[in-house]
Amino acid sequence: MNESNVKNRAFYLLIFAISTSTVMGILFPQIGLVTEPYLLLWLGLLLLFNLIKMNLQDLYRVFANPTHLIVLTIFKLIAIPCGLYALMTVIQLIGFSPVTDEVKLSVFLLSGISTGLGSPFVVNFVGGKLPVVVGLIISSSLVVPFTLPLFVFLFFKDKFAIPIFDMIFLLMVALITPLLLSQLIKKYTVRMANYISNNSQIYSLIFIFLINLSIFATYSSYFFSNPVLTFENIMLTFGLFGFFALAGFGIGKVLGFRQDGIMASIISMAYINNILIVVFAHHFFGAEIASLAAFFNVPYYAGILILKKIIPPKSNFHKVM
Repeated sequence: MNESNVKNRAFYLLIFAISTSTVMGILFPQIGLVTEPYLLLWLGLLLLFNLIKMNLQDLYRVFANPTHLIVLTIFKLIAIPCGLYALMTVIQLIGFSPVTDEVKLSVFLLSGISTGLGSPFVVNFVGGKLPVVVGLIISSSLVVPFTLPLFVFLFFKDKFAIPIFDMIFLLMVALITPLLLSQLIKKYTVRMANYISNNSQIYSLIFIFLINLSIFATYSSYFFSNPVLTFENIMLTFGLFGFFALAGFGIGKVLGFRQDGIMASIISMAYINNILIVVFAHHFFGAEIASLAAFFNVPYYAGILILKKIIPPKSNFHKVM
């Protein structure tokens, strides 16, 4: 099977995994609720199977010259969420009724969370510089336990507070464990590392299926109890995804990145840790606040398919960082 056929097969397998898991989760939630308690496990395995492809020396170089990483982190965790909060506040003051305090909080949590643990899969599937994206996952995950609670306190202090240590624990379990394990596997079990690397795409699709099934099973009732509101929330997530992607494109252009660097910037901004927000917000704020993060899965995966079709092959990318 030639390379073009392999890529096409992967593209259609991703469509199949996304569509079937979404439909199954909505129509047969009892199946997805079996896998839902292990949501962070599926996410951690997805990260592990895609970090195997990364050369640790490339990641060291990203941190050795951290200027771009610092700028991207500032935009990711401060400029974008604060700018969106200001925009939502203006819209609310104008009297646009759908923008409530709860909607503002949901949007702010999504915009202020770290780069997603699933983003290395997006890089490997679409193209881009994996070490840059992984670097931003690490930097934003280390900083977000302090920035997000601070801004939530400043903007929503009458109603909400975030336990910092619970957030740090969730992030460290979800991020550090796969990162360390991937490097240990590469160092001590070369045969297993080669197997994972050669088969990471098919296993990634399985983990994506399980993640998506779990999410939509949990929020299946929303599609039947209030379909109009659910549709509005999904449209809002598409708007947010587009905003994040355009911000990443603009930042990459301003920093002088070439194509693979711009793709890394887009993916770092648009592919957020929405699954962690689902787990975190559902636990601390309730299902209503967490639902927007759950519905972000729709543009999350639709965006991969769109990027795969419009971005040239990885071999055409230029080096940048």
